[in-house]
Amino acid sequence: MQKLIITFILGLSILVAQDAKEVEKKDAPAKEEKADDTKKPADTKEADAKPDAAKKEAEAKPDGEAKADEPADMEDVKDDAEKPVGKVLNSDESKWGLSGTLGTLGAGLYLHRHMNDSFNLRTGFNFLSASWSGDFGDIEYDFDLDLSNVALLVDWHPMQGNFRVSAGFIFGDNTVDIDANIKAASIVIGGTTYTAGEVGSVTGEVELGGSQPYIGIGWGNVFGKGGNFSISFDLGVMFAGEPSAELTSSGGSLSGTPGLLGNLEQEVEDLESDLEDQEIYPVLMIGLQYRF
Repeated sequence: MQKLIITFILGLSILVAQDAKEVEKKDAPAKEEKADDTKKPADTKEADAKPDAAKKEAEAKPDGEAKADEPADMEDVKDDAEKPVGKVLNSDESKWGLSGTLGTLGAGLYLHRHMNDSFNLRTGFNFLSASWSGDFGDIEYDFDLDLSNVALLVDWHPMQGNFRVSAGFIFGDNTVDIDANIKAASIVIGGTTYTAGEVGSVTGEVELGGSQPYIGIGWGNVFGKGGNFSISFDLGVMFAGEPSAELTSSGGSLSGTPGLLGNLEQEVEDLESDLEDQEIYPVLMIGLQYRF
């Protein structure tokens, strides 16, 4: 969990650093303009002298010529009045967005950062917990699934619209806890037959992978045209890698003996072989987005 928190903080740092760079770029022209103003004392004097010369020239003109100049002056005043004062902002200039999601990774919360019309960055986290039971042969299994993931993704909008292609990494702490209850008088483990009293209870854990590449497509652009709220969809795959498993026995008369441990190891190899098809995890998410 500590690694996931550190990864999420790293993702936030990347977004904030990008925002700081843009602010620095915007401030640079203002600093240069201020520096130029300090170098123009002579030009200021010439500018102050020009109004006096213009005033004398106007006084020297006949009344007719002065009146002829008035319409032009009034048009200039009108044009100046129609010019907007300062920069007019609109919703399309938002740089940050937030979204909540639900899907195969569980419930999630993402922070979005606008880069340009084609690219956005997002980072967030997802959590999912689920429990279920099932009978396999003479053994009753209880499963507890815990998914905890932090995502760092780049969204590419090739047509600068809602359609997007997403890629990045998902860092996870994903496990399935297994608790096996033997109901039969005997059980075969690793090719050897044991009684329930010899084995006791069997528990185990399956780890589904750590750092996992992600690629997918989606619909929705939090910084696109329209209102501040929008809906998003994601469909992709997470390359989880080979799952690893472990099984242990406790409470039995042979628990902890080399023979039973070796047979449990054989069962682990068989279990990992059965889970090879789970190296690719499907990702489906629907979300509600908001830009600010």
